[in-house]
Order: sequence, then structure tokens, then C-alpha cells
Amino acid sequence: MIKIIEQKQLYHVNFLLTEFEKIFRTYFPKSNFSANFSDNIVPVVHITFTLASDKSEVSYGIWQNDPMFHTFSIYFKKFMIDKDGYVLVDILPLEIGQSRLYVPAPKGTNRVYNSIKIPYRKTTGSKERILKAFATYISKLQKAVIENIDRIEVSYDLATKLPPGKAGRRRGNISRL
Repeated sequence: MIKIIEQKQLYHVNFLLTEFEKIFRTYFPKSNFSANFSDNIVPVVHITFTLASDKSEVSYGIWQNDPMFHTFSIYFKKFMIDKDGYVLVDILPLEIGQSRLYVPAPKGTNRVYNSIKIPYRKTTGSKERILKAFATYISKLQKAVIENIDRIEVSYDLATKLPPGKAGRRRGNISRL
């Protein structure tokens, strides 16, 4: 039997997914964002996003080739199914799976690419706390993209992926692609 949690602490997963997308679109309005819920073994939400908005913009049409490929996961600690079939949750841990912002390595090194690290710690707490942590991370990520816009190698104009006025006239490094 599932213990019923106070109603004020519960929220629908679909609402949560919408909130994550709103935050992401604030910083990267034309990039790819995907959030899916699965309850096969354990209820979990997988969030994936890239700088490119379409598979045709990444090398060989593989999302993982995007210079800003990221995944996040939320594993639900407490949940229940309401009469409409939605999962309601209480405590949420937000974990980062893959995170990277790739730029070419400096000449004279044996690597092709370097990864720019954006700090993040696993966050557990209420909906508000994880949404705030996600917003902080996405803000730092946007700042890193803007600071390194001339080094990021893509086949499209990077300025189109950022909110108007954020990137100036910089396009990104498209010389080697």
C-alpha cells in the first residue's frame, strides 16, 4: 500500500517537464531539448539537450556529436499514481549524466578536443530547489558558450541558438567542419 503524502508537496511529472523546458528555452531558445518519463523499473525522468536544434546540424546526425550534449536524470524517491494516471512526486534528486562543452585543444597537444567543465553538484530536494539548481547550471552553461563562441566548432551560426543580443555578431568556428 502506498502512503499518501500531503497534497501540497505533490506535483505532476508533466508540469515538472514543462518547467525544465521553460528554463532551458530562456537561455537556448532554438536548441534541442527533450524530456521523457519512464516507469519501467524505477520512475525516472531523462532530460537531454544539445546546442544544435536538428540532427542535420550535428556530425553524421548523431546527437552525441554535438559540442554541448548533456543528460540529466531525476529518480523519484516517493511517488504515487493519481486517478488520471500521472505520477506524483515528493523528494527529487537531480543528477547530471553527461555534460560537456567541447572546444578544440590548443596546438601542440596530443588531444583533438578539450572539455570545458561547468561546475555542478547532485541536488536533492523540493521541486523549487531542483529547478533553481537547473536554472543556475543552464545560466553557467550559456555563459561558457558565449565566452568560447569563437572556439566552438559547429556548422551553423551559433548566434541563432542564443537569445537575441547575447552573442553579438559572433558565429562560432566553422573553419574545420
